[in-house]
Amino acid sequence: MLSAMSTGHDGSLCTVHAGSPEEALRRLETLALMAGLGLPHAAIREQVSDAIDLIVHQARMPGGARRVVAVAEVVRVAAGPATRELYGWRDDRPVWRAALGDALARRLAEAA
Repeated sequence: MLSAMSTGHDGSLCTVHAGSPEEALRRLETLALMAGLGLPHAAIREQVSDAIDLIVHQARMPGGARRVVAVAEVVRVAAGPATRELYGWRDDRPVWRAALGDALARRLAEAA
């Protein structure tokens, strides 16, 4: 999946079961390591940060409905990929956090 997402296609979509956008990144790294390809952890982290732009976290609410509870941009930091929350659902209302990074904002504008 990571290799397909890193080949220059304009878009991809996949699902991963995780409790937060940060956990989704770690889960992807763990799944890639479990594939047994022998890639070093640093190479897998590099592929994750190259392949993923946004993480959309959906959760089931107490009443049973599903809601988008977070949207996070994947950013590069010294230790590898990290997330920066752009949108969150807090106290039954939407909360917008950080502005998009320049590269992602440009790609989203081009896609519109």
